[in-house]
Amino acid sequence: LSKDLVFLYKVINDIITTKLPNYISLFEGSSRLRSCTLDSLSLVSARPPRTDNDVSFRCNVFLRSLRAWNDIPLDIRESESLALFKHRLIFGHLWDVASQNCQNSDSDLVQCT
Repeated sequence: LSKDLVFLYKVINDIITTKLPNYISLFEGSSRLRSCTLDSLSLVSARPPRTDNDVSFRCNVFLRSLRAWNDIPLDIRESESLALFKHRLIFGHLWDVASQNCQNSDSDLVQCT
């Protein structure tokens, strides 16, 4: 997952020549809904959501990592450099997510400690 997110960072920041597919774009609107967490670096897809069992979903890095990208806090997605993004992603966000998963699951708690 972290490799997919680093790839998306490179695409969005034009570090590599690969572009977002035409069915995925950066969020350009605004929402008055309190539950809406989309910002200027959130990705939205024109394709309907698919299940994890769908082969086209699993093989497409853009669709596969779309939700994970949007879940990353904005300050991490706004990192000024690739090295800073990787550091904040791995030692900040993904570490916090893994810690929360261990704390929220009684059966996994033994394995996580």
